[in-house]
Amino acid sequence: MWGVRGRIWAIDIWIKGSIVGIAVAPSFATYASTSSLEWPWVYHLSAILLTGVSFLFLWTKESRPSVLLKKKIMAVQKATGFQDLNYDSPDKVPNFRTFTRTMLVRPIQLFFMEPIVCAVSIMSAVICSSIYLQTEGLTIPYETLGYNERQISLVYFAWIVGLPLTIPLRLVDWHILSGRIRRRQPIRPEDKTTGFFVAAPVLAIALWWFAWTIPPYAENISPFVSITALVFVGACMNEFDGLLQGYLADAYEMYAASANAPLAVLRGILSGSFPIFAKQMFSGLRSNRAASILAAVATVFCGVAVWFWMYGEATREASPVAVSLEGHEEDGGAS
Repeated sequence: MWGVRGRIWAIDIWIKGSIVGIAVAPSFATYASTSSLEWPWVYHLSAILLTGVSFLFLWTKESRPSVLLKKKIMAVQKATGFQDLNYDSPDKVPNFRTFTRTMLVRPIQLFFMEPIVCAVSIMSAVICSSIYLQTEGLTIPYETLGYNERQISLVYFAWIVGLPLTIPLRLVDWHILSGRIRRRQPIRPEDKTTGFFVAAPVLAIALWWFAWTIPPYAENISPFVSITALVFVGACMNEFDGLLQGYLADAYEMYAASANAPLAVLRGILSGSFPIFAKQMFSGLRSNRAASILAAVATVFCGVAVWFWMYGEATREASPVAVSLEGHEEDGGAS
């Protein structure tokens, strides 16, 4: 649907929208359930909003090239009466063996045999799922400061405040790609990973900052100090989620869905699991130590970012599966 430069903004806006939703949801649910409407209205209002969004799909246009080609052929046949036009459609219904190989076996093979897929899937899933852990765990340190449920739910808006901080990184990506296109140089998936190399150390610093500016070990520090750290956490979440998914799509092109499948499965499992033990984790270990575990994991991922910086391109080019963008796509081409 978008060319290589257009994907920079398309994916970025999509990821920012998801983070805004995650940040707004706790406040929305808290205010609805603690008002005169009571908790069932959390679901009633969600259903009303979803119904409104569903109507927008009525104006969604088809964009799959094979479907559009088929429509054009049918239009020509109807207008001319010439029925001998045909084409090879990739939209054939696969048999069970083919379905199993492409939908189940291939993603598993990529995860265990491709170091890039494995590393990206684990990093993105852990970091992005930790935001769900935070939505449960963050209530504990701020409760000790005397804030009520409604006030605590507003803390998550700090993630939204951090999202505009990533715009300069998208401009850097645009500048790099524009320069390569202008010089007619091949475009590499690594050309759009600048934000990842920036976000990895910033996220580690922000989480350590947050971990030791909250109660119980930092009771006399203003809560706005730790909330400021969450601003940078929100910005880094955007980079981890969007750039790593985009990297897999660019590196594995025709196998992009299979490459992203392990990431989606891991993130789904972790996103559902983390909130289950979040409060026990923050209460049992105390908030500072619990948040320090997240910071330590982010610090380890800084080493993975260094490995990507030094050996990512060589590892991808050595892969028998990964497809380089070189010679495959011009800006503005369908993908």
